[in-house]
Amino acid sequence: MENLAQKPEHTQTLARMTRELLRHRMKNMDKTLSNWMITTDGPKH
Repeated sequence: MENLAQKPEHTQTLARMTRELLRHRMKNMDKTLSNWMITTDGPKH
């Protein structure tokens, strides 16, 4: 496997993907499954 993140030609892609991951993390940071119960019928809120 080759680490493309260290190659200069992939700098823009790395920056874009980093922004997308950070945006996703910030958007979903406080949403947990703590209020859910797993039952035989599936997850219940």
